[in-house]
Amino acid sequence: MPTSGTWKLPFKGKFSAYDAASACRVVPPFSVQSLQRNTVVYDPPRCFSTKDRLANPIQHPPPVKFEPSFQTITQFKIDEDSNNNNNNNNLQPYHQIAVRYKKSHSKSKAHEPTAFRRAYTRGDFPLVLTHTARGCKLSWKVPVESLDYYYYLPLLFDGLRETQHPYVFLSVSGIEDLLAKGGSKKILPVVPQLIIPIKAALNTRNVPIMCRTFKSLQLLVKSGEYIGQALVPYYRQLLPIFNLFKNKNLNSGDGIDYHQRFHENIGDLIQETLEILEKRGGPDAFINIKYMIPTYESCIIKKVN
Repeated sequence: MPTSGTWKLPFKGKFSAYDAASACRVVPPFSVQSLQRNTVVYDPPRCFSTKDRLANPIQHPPPVKFEPSFQTITQFKIDEDSNNNNNNNNLQPYHQIAVRYKKSHSKSKAHEPTAFRRAYTRGDFPLVLTHTARGCKLSWKVPVESLDYYYYLPLLFDGLRETQHPYVFLSVSGIEDLLAKGGSKKILPVVPQLIIPIKAALNTRNVPIMCRTFKSLQLLVKSGEYIGQALVPYYRQLLPIFNLFKNKNLNSGDGIDYHQRFHENIGDLIQETLEILEKRGGPDAFINIKYMIPTYESCIIKKVN
């Protein structure tokens, strides 16, 4: 029989976790240990709702500091032979714990009708949606170069929040046409006006809307010189949503994702957009991206082993 001099025996006392009378470990409430096996959670501090306290201030005493005791711990002790023990029926919980449900950060949010829809319904856009054998096509009544970018481009970016046809097609196709023929002279002065529509589209947290916004943001940065550098001061408004969805990738296992040709994997889109912002954002782009997204690694700076 080993003795305490040759083997390290655990301490046994009145409140020891190794005592035969208390086979379960005592852990604090709302902790990771409470999810483990063979554990007993002691009561959290007393708290009463404000509504009940105001309705019956005399019946409910004020909250007091709770100090766990051995009697309280053993009150909720797991009994293997609970069917034969009738004492458990007399046990009453001290209070009820209200469970509050928090909305997930990835849950989409409802949005109001956009200014783009109101402007299009009013007839402000000089365009016509034509139907051809290859699908829908956007026809402009005036040359695109003669449009007022300061008015039309923010409205088109605001239309990215739409989810119904033909507003989605009109906004996406209109952005592509204006960015393709605008150049830096017309697009660069409008960049500050595009931050609010882009941020509103990203804050919807709707995956299709966010994918369209990321693609339009890539086209915006590539549409002319110095546009990427003009977006650097606005990273604090745009990149927090990037940080939330950066690791949201499709785990297809050993299968094949046939929808990858549509380029709608939000995790890959965010990584690609961040790389484009770093390449075209100038020397201060990476440090600002790293400040908002600490897990981002540079695609330009090489690591030194």
